[in-house]
Order: sequence, then C-alpha cells, then structure tokens
Amino acid sequence: MDGVGQGSFSLGHTAARRSELLEHIGNIGNMLSVDGPGVSPKELERLHGRLVWFNSFVFGRTLKAAVSVVSKYARASTSKVGVAGPLKDALVILQEELAKDEPVTINSATTKTWTIYTDGAFEPDGEIRASVGAVLVNPDGLVVECFGLKLPDSLTSEFEKDSKHPIYELEIFPILLALRVWQRHLLNAQIVFYLDNDAARSGMIRAEGSTRLAQSLISEFVKLEKQLRVFPWFARVPTASNPADDASRLNFNTPWLVGVPRPDLVLPAQFCQWGM
Repeated sequence: MDGVGQGSFSLGHTAARRSELLEHIGNIGNMLSVDGPGVSPKELERLHGRLVWFNSFVFGRTLKAAVSVVSKYARASTSKVGVAGPLKDALVILQEELAKDEPVTINSATTKTWTIYTDGAFEPDGEIRASVGAVLVNPDGLVVECFGLKLPDSLTSEFEKDSKHPIYELEIFPILLALRVWQRHLLNAQIVFYLDNDAARSGMIRAEGSTRLAQSLISEFVKLEKQLRVFPWFARVPTASNPADDASRLNFNTPWLVGVPRPDLVLPAQFCQWGM
C-alpha cells in the first residue's frame, strides 16, 4: 500500500510468486518441445486458472490473448497436447510479459471517467471510400475535441487486403487513433468507448482480432493502454445515436460538433510514425 499518503496505492504480486509461475510455464514449454512428451489438457487448465488469478493483479491486458490460447488448448479432447505453434508462442509471450509485469495502481485520476464515441465508414463506390471519426467527451459531459478523417487510397488498400469490405477493421482503427491522439487527457483515467459495431466491440473486449490487421490494431491498443495506465470499457451505441457517425462522414455542422476543436492529423504519415 505504498503511496497512500500521496493519493495512490498499488496491488501486485511478490517476486517469489512471479518466479514460481514463470518456472511453471517454462516446464510446460519444455514438455511441448519436439522431443518432449507433451502436456495434458488438465495441466493446461490448471495453468489457465493460475494465469487468470495472477492477471487480476497485473495492469493492462497484454496477457489476455495469450491466456485465451492456453484456455483453448486446455479444452482439447486429446490426452496430450504436443508440438503446437500457437500454444508455444503464447507461452513465450506469457514468459516475456510476466517477467516485466506492473502492479495495478489506483490514484485520484482513476476516479475520472472520459467518454469516447468512435465510428468507421466504408463506401467502395462513394467519393470518400473509407473514413473514421471520433468524439471526446470529458468527465463533465462536455465535448472537448473531435476528428474525422478520410483514409488515403494507399492506407485504404492496406485495409482491403484482409477483406473486400473492411468495415470491421475500420471500426477498430479510430479507437486506437483516439487513444493516441488524446492520451494527454486520458492518462490514468477510466474510459468508456462507445461504438456501433458488435464484432469490433467484441474484439476490443477480448483483446483479440479475427483478421491480421484487426489483431495488429488491437495489439497496439493494448500496449498503449498499459503504457498510459488507462482503464477501458467498451459499450454499444446505436448508429442513429452515435455522435461520431457525423464525424466519420466529415460532417461537422451538427450542433454537437460545431466549433469543436479538431486535432491536426495526417494519415498515413502519423500512422507510420507510430510504428505500425
């Protein structure tokens, strides 16, 4: 409970507990080697339970996707799980992340809840083929900033590599953009993200995308989430009630967007600058 006097406290694991779990994961990894005997689903189920409990005192969701892979193999119908690329990869990720995990820290900023509405649009035959938008609302319920961007053809082509109609990925993209653009406001805070696409919302909750690009975008979001120490929540808003729907179509004449400041964003230059 160090730091309570300064208005914060942390909840985490002891070094001994972390070391013991890392050793356990390492032993399972050895059993999954080419010459190893394999591991039973029961053993993976036990590991999964320990990881879920351990993860409750680790900040962020960087472990979530890897833990989901362990859960999948724990339900295997075979007596032994042998060499398996995804499981082996997941164990490596778990070892790397657990070795540098950070405790959950609570401070005064955590009591503040910001709201972000996001939207993506794709009209293959329209003048604007792909666009995204977002609206930032502060804890007092006031619109602070918004953005609406047309994706250049070069970036749109990247989205179309995974799907001929990449609305799923385009609904995820502005969530990452919003967190990056508005991070100065959101540090340590709770954030409710409202979006009108159930598939994208599910992917953000699970921290797992169903396509290559979606997984890349979500992974970047989860890394930034941990870096900024924010607490996200993903909720659904009907399209007709989504204030970001106008922003994503570059319509800033609606009453809730008139006069609202807009950050200076340039894509794909800043997209590449962010290391994606």
